Amino acid sequence: MFSVVKPVVAVTLLMAVSQAQASSFTLDFGNVSSTGFNSAANNVINYGVVANDGLNDIYGQLTTFNAFDSNQDANNGSVSGDVRINAKRGEAVQLGLSLFLDESYTTAYTSTSDFSWSLTFYDIDGIDDSVSTYGPTINETNYYDEILLRTEGVATFTDSTVLTHSNTEDGLLVSAVNQAGVDGQGGISTLSDEQQDYTVVYTVENTATVLFDYIVQDISFNNRARNLLIDGGSLTLTGETFNTSIPTAVPLPAGGALLIGGLAALGTFRRFKGAFS
Repeated sequence: MFSVVKPVVAVTLLMAVSQAQASSFTLDFGNVSSTGFNSAANNVINYGVVANDGLNDIYGQLTTFNAFDSNQDANNGSVSGDVRINAKRGEAVQLGLSLFLDESYTTAYTSTSDFSWSLTFYDIDGIDDSVSTYGPTINETNYYDEILLRTEGVATFTDSTVLTHSNTEDGLLVSAVNQAGVDGQGGISTLSDEQQDYTVVYTVENTATVLFDYIVQDISFNNRARNLLIDGGSLTLTGETFNTSIPTAVPLPAGGALLIGGLAALGTFRRFKGAFS
């Protein structure tokens, strides 16, 4: 039983309501280093078995749909169970994180029950004009991370989040513009209050692939690298049929977030309990 420490707000691209009791299975992407992942479009990182739903092993795979520059390409893969992507400032990387039922990665994950998949995108940060921690001079500023979430789903933020979000024709854009840096590139087992505010929890329904872009905006054109971390979260089997619609993304009050499962997603994290919830 978890008590809510920080209130949350939710933004929805796909509304789903269910009253079913759920069974959850945590996803662990291990510690994988994949040098060369960034070198060509359609390269993949195969993580092997990341979970078992009680009937089947579940295999994880990350795909890049374009080549991109990475100063530390060995960081591409995973750390402490979380997916990690390393890209130079100024890069825009189109990616897909997928779940499969077989070790040949050909059969997308399905279940006899409806299911939801919750992921936590964290270390979405940058550097503001008053901070020079990551650069040799005070002028090395003006870069920040953005995430474009292309797959329909529910995004959950703390009510004190520093991240901005806007609905675009391509998906939900989450940005750390004008924000400072926060620790997290080596993987985090528990989010601090500050780190929670640089995080978005994203929940999708009955889909085995989450499509997203990692964009490193860079005004200074410095070629240093940045990292994005993704906690693969959990799969929740509901046993219910979801009625879905696709409205424009709108902020919801905390009570509405409960109805769409935003807070429920927070309660299923394998390693972030006590942080968001």
